[in-house]
Amino acid sequence: MEYNLTVTEQDGQFLVDSREVAELIGKRHDHLLRDIEGYVAVLSQTPTLGADEYFVEVHISQEQERVINIIFLQNGL
Repeated sequence: MEYNLTVTEQDGQFLVDSREVAELIGKRHDHLLRDIEGYVAVLSQTPTLGADEYFVEVHISQEQERVINIIFLQNGL
């Protein structure tokens, strides 16, 4: 099986858009974001595993609809 994700580089980090990940794994984007929020909560409780090492949250406005897009850092893949 071939996976085609768009990987971008920003400030030396390789990033993947959570909307593409949701499509790839066959999950609704809002459900993936909910799951990621759970992961962030757990990671935030572990001093050696900060959530910022895995996820960067970005807000995008599209035609009056607010979309939360979490971009995965390379460590989070």
